[in-house]
Amino acid sequence: MTQLGGMVSRQAHNLRKAGSIPAAATILLAVLVACGGGRPAPRPPAAPSPAPSAGPPLVATAPDPFVDELAFFDRGVIWRPQLQHAFSVEAGPEFDEQLVDHVLAQATAATGGDVGFARGLRSVPDVRLVLDGADPALYRDGQLVAAAVAYQEQRGGVMVGGRVVVAHPVWITPKVLLHELGHVLGLGHTQAPGPYVMGGAPLEQDAFDARERAAWRWIAAQAPGTRRAGADVRPAAAPGPVVCRELLP
Repeated sequence: MTQLGGMVSRQAHNLRKAGSIPAAATILLAVLVACGGGRPAPRPPAAPSPAPSAGPPLVATAPDPFVDELAFFDRGVIWRPQLQHAFSVEAGPEFDEQLVDHVLAQATAATGGDVGFARGLRSVPDVRLVLDGADPALYRDGQLVAAAVAYQEQRGGVMVGGRVVVAHPVWITPKVLLHELGHVLGLGHTQAPGPYVMGGAPLEQDAFDARERAAWRWIAAQAPGTRRAGADVRPAAAPGPVVCRELLP
């Protein structure tokens, strides 16, 4: 403190000789000059943080072929929503409200309430139901091949929403809408014979079968992004839609 006081006194004397600076301002400037201009001493650069090490990918083996084809339908990877999440749904004016509410209730019931669907939960919907016969994903080589298509939006293996496009009003049915919402849940197609919503049989199911619900429970127990055991696959590197078509019967 004695050394600092001497430095301040000398600096103040020099500043008063240099011009007519008020005494208080002279003392303040002298303190700043003596202390290095009020700037803190430079600190040495911090050592870079070590890069986090990536753990091994999660893998799983489905209990049977039926669950396997529903769970690992895209690149051998499970895409599914976060549990305890509710999707806000918006339906175009062509969709009957009672039919939509029935379908959303059935999709919610299929998960045992782990994931919900309801109209108008938020101002910006997560899932849109649209009638658009001109959507290019409905066509192949210029020919209409699909009654509907689901664009599933995923981020890092987590389904965050989607858009269901129906080609014609005749296909605004419980089975078609449930099928496409099943894709938003992360369910793939099954080739197994039977009245399955996720199957290709031209039947009018209005609820998921017990085997489909059991498959969902197994999927829900796996982490999003889990790979099929033994498959040489990698999840998509960037967010983007997964496109699934409901082919014409």
